[in-house]
Amino acid sequence: MPTTTMILPRFVGRVLLGAMLIMAAHITGATGARADRDDFATPQGLLNWIKNYRTHPEPERLPDAVQAMRAHNMLADGRKAGLQIGFTAGVLGDNPDMAEDLVLAMFPMPPKEQLLIIKAIAYSGLTNWRELLAGLVERMPARAVLIDKFLFKNSPTLMDVPLDQDEAILDTLWGYYIATGRPGPIRRIVEALQWSNNYDDIDKLTVALTAKWTLAANAERDPDLLPLYRRILIGRPKAIAEPLQEVIAAAQAFDSERIRIAASKAVKLAKRGGKPSKWAKASKIGATALSIGCVTASALGHPEIAAPCIITGALYSGAVKLFNLK
Repeated sequence: MPTTTMILPRFVGRVLLGAMLIMAAHITGATGARADRDDFATPQGLLNWIKNYRTHPEPERLPDAVQAMRAHNMLADGRKAGLQIGFTAGVLGDNPDMAEDLVLAMFPMPPKEQLLIIKAIAYSGLTNWRELLAGLVERMPARAVLIDKFLFKNSPTLMDVPLDQDEAILDTLWGYYIATGRPGPIRRIVEALQWSNNYDDIDKLTVALTAKWTLAANAERDPDLLPLYRRILIGRPKAIAEPLQEVIAAAQAFDSERIRIAASKAVKLAKRGGKPSKWAKASKIGATALSIGCVTASALGHPEIAAPCIITGALYSGAVKLFNLK
């Protein structure tokens, strides 16, 4: 947001932002405008824009990006929309002066897909997120129950959601990091590593293995991650320090595939030793936790892995692709 708008009256700032949003969406005839439209024409184009957002932030284009997510059927299943929710939350959190206008420009949005708007606001970290969400109740009457959970029943926000109880939380944390570069989401993901050897709890094991693989794979492409991992490593208990050291070593050697192969072996070992009923019960979290990594991987450079999850919507096929579960 330009500095001058910060000292203007609120309504003037909103008029200026509204003009920016309209221009971004409707200017035609210029080469740049055509490139803007092409950015969101395909799921991969949209993911490339997300991947490069931190280098070239364009928060005024977020509403168009959200509508593109909807057009590409990337919001139809909230279990596979973690990356999109986290990214949207991060952009809102990084742009508090624009947040309300950005959210309003995301409408119209069907009730099912309104999950993204609600969670993005609640997860944004904005100091006024409750007021912002409460002001949208009349626009989203079909989602009153979910809104009430966040406003009045203390549903956990992003940094408080249990890592083994929400199948989309790892991707949501990655999405927030991709948008902002803040270390908090990464520190939270690292916490999952404590379950790397927990063969008695399939949900926790698969979340840990997914966290481990995405931490290694994404560090190969994001130069800010390895120094952050080393800082996080200081003072960590053995249960976290050892797998994090493996992540660092693999990323340094550009060998995240080693982490994926080891994870595959661990999953197969746990599956052979576990009870079938236990695995069936774990399918909601465990299989999803494995598959969500493909979406995050796509945002940072692995479209060939992401395709089964984000384009075809085949939830479990993503897990099969990642860790060879067949």
